[in-house]
Amino acid sequence: MACPKAVHRPRTARESPLHQLVRDHFAELKQVYPERFAERYGPWQRHWDHAIDAFLKCGDAQWGFARVRCTECGDELELPYSRFITRG
Repeated sequence: MACPKAVHRPRTARESPLHQLVRDHFAELKQVYPERFAERYGPWQRHWDHAIDAFLKCGDAQWGFARVRCTECGDELELPYSRFITRG
């Protein structure tokens, strides 16, 4: 079995264009939505806030991680959680 460090390619979720777009413009979308989109797509859905919050936390170690240890060499990795389930 290969050591986790040898096979793991960490994601850089916060650097992705989609993450940057959502992070930089979600608040503005939420602000203009009622005037620009509600008539066509319906009212703002509260669960969208929760989904975006979870998306922005995904892959960020500050919101939690799992420690993985190789049983052969003892090397450890901290793997950020890749999804969040929010209730609200």
